[in-house]
Amino acid sequence: MDSEQAKARRTKADLTVSVELLDRQAMAIRQSLHDLTIEIAAGQIALDRGQQELEALRQNAVKTGDPADAADLMEFRSALANFRGKVAVMRENLMGSAMLIPIIGQNKKAAETRIMQISNGMLMVIPRLMAVASQAVVQVDIRRAAHEAEKLDEAARQITILASKGAHDAATSAARSLGGDQRNVDVLAQVADETIKTMHEVIEIEREVAAADREREAKLAEIRDRLVKGMQGVAAAAVQK
Repeated sequence: MDSEQAKARRTKADLTVSVELLDRQAMAIRQSLHDLTIEIAAGQIALDRGQQELEALRQNAVKTGDPADAADLMEFRSALANFRGKVAVMRENLMGSAMLIPIIGQNKKAAETRIMQISNGMLMVIPRLMAVASQAVVQVDIRRAAHEAEKLDEAARQITILASKGAHDAATSAARSLGGDQRNVDVLAQVADETIKTMHEVIEIEREVAAADREREAKLAEIRDRLVKGMQGVAAAAVQK
């Protein structure tokens, strides 16, 4: 149990570091999106101005009919097309980076959910396991004590037999007592059947948990109210005594 608790703490620490890294990644991407948006806006302004200059060069080339002006127009148009392509690439990068943010957010939420579940487990499940384990130990001790008491009682009976029937009958009875008890085999078989039955029931319950949350919460509330009323009754009875 200690090793499981230590493993849970390590997993929680790893997930916490992962959440911090995801936050940093999201912040870095948002900052890059901000900078890229500014660059795209500046590029669009430059494209608008370039379009105006291109129109002026076109009108001038048409007016003059000079091949040199026409060549300047073609060169400027080519440069403007290349720059427009660069702006388009920046827009594509903007969209690709923006799509990473919800993915990072989903991974972060999943990690935070696991952290919460591990924390709840460490706060509730592990102490309950320890309590159940301690109860199991006590029950084992009680059964062992009962078994030892039964052996002592049997020994007392054997002493009576030794006193009444003699050493031969006592030795024979003691020899027979060395054999196994069929009841133990029957109990083991019953336990095996109960274990298999329990496993099937657990599987069935796990399948029904998702659809039975509301009913489970209602039953828990009812049990809690019943327990409160019962404890109040116990307290009242204790005061009367």
